[in-house]
Amino acid sequence: MIVIGFFLVVYILVLAGLAYFGRAALVRDTHSPTGAAVSIVIPFRNEAENLPTQVEALRQLTYPSENVEVIFVNDHSQDHGARWLAANLPANAQLVSLPGNEYGKKAALAAGIAPARGTIIVTTDADCVMSADWLQAVLAPFANPAVQLATGEVVISGSTFFSACQHVEFSTVMLLTRAAIRLGKPVLCNGANLAFRKSAYEQVGGYASHRHVASGDDEFLMRNILEQFGDASVAWHRAVVETQPQPHVGAFFSQRLRWASKWRHNRSVLARWIAVVTFCCQAALLGLWISIPWLGLPGVVFVTMKTLSDIAFLAAIRPARPRVVASFVVSCVYPLYVIVVGIAALVVMPHRWKDRAMA
Repeated sequence: MIVIGFFLVVYILVLAGLAYFGRAALVRDTHSPTGAAVSIVIPFRNEAENLPTQVEALRQLTYPSENVEVIFVNDHSQDHGARWLAANLPANAQLVSLPGNEYGKKAALAAGIAPARGTIIVTTDADCVMSADWLQAVLAPFANPAVQLATGEVVISGSTFFSACQHVEFSTVMLLTRAAIRLGKPVLCNGANLAFRKSAYEQVGGYASHRHVASGDDEFLMRNILEQFGDASVAWHRAVVETQPQPHVGAFFSQRLRWASKWRHNRSVLARWIAVVTFCCQAALLGLWISIPWLGLPGVVFVTMKTLSDIAFLAAIRPARPRVVASFVVSCVYPLYVIVVGIAALVVMPHRWKDRAMA
């Protein structure tokens, strides 16, 4: 009992520490380099439903249009999205198509970055929407010449209960991202809201070192930049993009499995350590749930303490959009979810993404 109690105290303190270090915005937007030439690169595949909304959001950007180019890259779409886009491109946008012998997000990003004229590359996904002042906030950290890459918040939208659960679960990832950057040891970033200097991208060889890995275009690029330029080269920006939730459990699992599969290719000792500790912690929490029949009333008290701590933690990091019931469900399911996805990623279960088989 003492060991379990001690574990829960440490668990709660860790949650409090993450909430503290990940709570605040880490940059000021007062010196945004509005004269910088920017290239927004957007790879897409079968996004006909989302492209009109995104194009409209891009048209509303208040950053000087003469300093912005948008490059859409078609990754062999099988719907009518590419045709619609070709007929509705903004004045400062172009459409690039991958050749038949190339496919995948990294190939699409590389194809879009190669002709880009901007000194700063901004990447996002075709199912994302952004506010009118998005670029000003994205570029703010680059007023510091030491910053080579900046990442920001990605929020999962949607009005269903399942989307609320995804929103809550992904909020913890964003919190860990912010906290690690604030502590000076970046371990995560997100390509849906990412920016980097093109010179830094070229200096580290782009995506060449990890082209064979199905995912991780963002994190492996960040890792290479960290190795080349140091921890101070990565920053957090205040800009936020909203992305669509996965429509069902199967699609959600496939996405998370794709994300998790890159961890065994990560050279960062810190990143691997965090993955192992997270897995072991969630395994212990799952064991706590299972042991309730043997622990009796103390077990119920321990589980209640853990669950209430989770709910308070999740509510604290999303005060503007509290999801108490979703937070409760995520708290209960998360240990099993982490274990299943972690093991599946090691086994390299076959799965599909965007109607394409991936290993």
